[in-house]
Formats: sequence, structure tokens, C-alpha cells
Amino acid sequence: MILSGWKHRCRWTKPFENSGSVLVTVLAVMVILLLLFLAAFTYIANRRSFHIKQQNRLIARHLSEAGITRRLNHLSEHGVKYDTISFEAPNGGQVISYLSPWGPFALAISKGKYANQEIITTSLIGSRANKYFDAAITVGDESLPLVATGNTNITGDVNTGPLGITTGRMRGEAIVNENFHKGETIICKSITIPQLDTNLLNRYAKEAFMRKHQCKKVLEGSWIIDSSNISILQNHNCLSVENNLKIRNVIFERSDNTEIKSIFVQGYVEIEGNTRISGLIEIISNGAIYVRDSAVIDNMILMTPDSIVIGDHSKFSSIAISSSKLIVKDNAELIYPSLLLFRDKKQTTEIETGIFLRSRKRMESVCYVEKNLDSKGKDSPLIYLDSLSRFTGFIISQGKADLRGRVYGSVVTERFYYFLPPTTYVNWIKDFQIDRAQLDYRPALPLMSGSDEKSKFAILRQDIWK
Repeated sequence: MILSGWKHRCRWTKPFENSGSVLVTVLAVMVILLLLFLAAFTYIANRRSFHIKQQNRLIARHLSEAGITRRLNHLSEHGVKYDTISFEAPNGGQVISYLSPWGPFALAISKGKYANQEIITTSLIGSRANKYFDAAITVGDESLPLVATGNTNITGDVNTGPLGITTGRMRGEAIVNENFHKGETIICKSITIPQLDTNLLNRYAKEAFMRKHQCKKVLEGSWIIDSSNISILQNHNCLSVENNLKIRNVIFERSDNTEIKSIFVQGYVEIEGNTRISGLIEIISNGAIYVRDSAVIDNMILMTPDSIVIGDHSKFSSIAISSSKLIVKDNAELIYPSLLLFRDKKQTTEIETGIFLRSRKRMESVCYVEKNLDSKGKDSPLIYLDSLSRFTGFIISQGKADLRGRVYGSVVTERFYYFLPPTTYVNWIKDFQIDRAQLDYRPALPLMSGSDEKSKFAILRQDIWK
């Protein structure tokens, strides 16, 4: 009896001995569940915060784009005015946009703000191409017919003066294909080559001069900027170089395009190596500018009274402005949106000036040759396309055009020109191929003057920034 009772008491004491481990287990499970709950709650809260932030960013982006649309409407109604437009959206967002000249284009910067998010949209605004660019060829010279010979083929309409288009022989060589023109010949009473808005260009030159005058960082002598001293570009919005400048193997892509970055050079400029530069950056020099090797130039302005040479395997999607020569050669690429602009200066002593397209790679751009109407007695500037080259886009010349390769797009010129020594053939085309239908979009032109159209503006390029 005593033994059995002892056993009985021992059996009842076991649960009390294990109660501590059970409590620990329960507490551990509760802690794990609590941690899982906190993790899930944190994840959901973060996702919700991220979603709200993205939604606010999207609204801010739409507001910034709305600022560009409002600016375009304002331009159509009031013309080019360098004012500030601001308004509040019904959802509580705010928009502010302003306009400034950027070479031959107007630069619109629009800031959209909603909650704690701000998005900036920049747009380069030019002119919408007029009806002349619906045709393959438009010739302004009314005193001569357009004469075609050799292996010439025209696909698209042709706008000419009263003498129309005909064929002829050059050194005994006649037209190869009698059906060389597939399209209509439209006789026009008066054809005016589109004229640049000189007020815009003069304002840009004036503001660039002011930026140069206010430039605080002066680099003495000649300079080489490479990866070891790229901070010079990063830390200054304006640089002035006393002599020559070489930019080599530099990668500089701006993430904030709200301010113009300026580089003024007294001598010549060489951009070479594996350099890649993009953003609202202007390089203005007194000497020639060379883009070489595998350099990539995007959304910039290169401007000089001297020559601009784009060669080797470089890629160019920017604005180049010269009063001497613009040369694209070797295997260099022009990528739209890009513009080559020749500005005629009557004081130049060069025999042949203009744009010379000799590259064997893709050239997709807008080329414009301006003729100074006051430069009487001087030979007209030229745009030349090599026989082995292909160009896509619009070619505009107030002077003359010597086109021997292939064009996918439209040509608007005062007259054509073909030189076969010792004879000059005025308004002749030989071995020229053009197909208007191969250009399936409408490139924006620089801002033009004298247009009465209500909606004459177009966007060259638009970029969105944080």
C-alpha cells in the first residue's frame, strides 16, 4: 500500500515538472507569429508607401507633360514669348513652365509637382514642316527647268517653277530610265524656301555671350579633360578655356537638365576616344570642332564660325552650327533628332562652304543651309551628298544642292547644282535617287519665320527627368 501510494504521487508530479518547457515553447511560437505579423505588416506598409509614391510620381509626370502642352498652345496663340506659365491642377498639383532659346529651337522646361514628388520635362520645340515637305523635291528657282539625267529616280511629287521638269544629256549621257519620275509634277507660281527665325538665333547668341561674360571658372592654356579630372565638368556650370580643349574617354551623362552647362573655348576642340556626353551642354569655340573615334554626342550644341568635322565611328544626335563647313565622313552616324545648320557669313573668304555628307553609315537628320541675302557676288553655300552615301530626313538649302547619293525623305532647295569639270550644270541632277515614301515620320524643323499657320509648332525631342 505504501509503495503503490508512492507511485501514485509520483505520477501526478510529472506534469508540473514539464510545465516550464511548454511555456517556453508557447512563448517562442508567439514571438515567431509576432515577428511574422510585423514582417508582413512592414512589407504591406512599404508596398503601400511605394505604390503611393509611384502614383504621385505618375501624377507629377502627367502634370509636367501638361505644362508642355499648355506651352505649345500658348506658342500657337501668342507666338514665341520667353515668359513663365504657372497654374494649379484640380487635384492640388502645381505646374510651372518657362521658355528659353536653344540654338534654332525653343527649349521648354516644365516642372510638375504633386504631393512630395516633382518631375521635370524638357522639350525642344521647332516648326512643323509645311506642305513642301510632302513632296520629294521642291525647287525654288523659277528661271530654269529641273533637268534629270543619268541613273536618276524620283519617287514622289516634284514642286517646280513654270518650266517644270525635263531630261537632258550630260557629255552625251542621257537619262537611263525614261520612267524615272513616279509622282506628280506640280507647277507652282512662287516657291519660298523656309526662312530661319533669326530673332531666336540672335537671342540665343546674346544669352550665350552673357553666360560667357559671367563665367567664373577659367582654365588657362590648353586642357585635356579625361576620367582623372572629370570633376571639372561635374562641378561647374560654366567653363572658359583660354586655348584649346581636348575631351578624351569621358562619360558624362547629366541626370538633371534644368540648367544649361556651357563650355567656351578660344581655340579648337577635339572630342575623341570612348567619350559619351549628353545633356543640355553647349560647346562654343572660335576654332574648329572635331568629333572622332567612338565618341557619342547627344542633346548638345556644338557651335563655331570655323569647321565642324564628325568622323571615324562617332555618333551624333545633337545640334551642330557652323559658318564654314560641316563635314560628316568615314563611318560616322547622324541619329535623329539631330540638326546640321550652316549659317552664311558674308565676311568668309572660303571658296566652298556648306554641308558635306560623305559618311558610309546611317545619316538620319535635318540639314539646313542658310544663305546670307546681303552677300552679293559670293558663291552660294552648298549641301553635298556623296554618291556612296544615304541620307534619311529633310534637306533644306537657300543656296544650292549637289546630291549624288540616295535620299529617303524630302529636298527643298533654291536650285540644284552639278559640277563636272570644267562645266557647271545649274539645276541639273545626275545619278540621284530619292524616295519620299521611305520616310514614315515628319521631322521637326528649326523655328521658322513668316508662317501664318495656327499650329505651326512641333516637338523635336522630349526628355523626362526626376
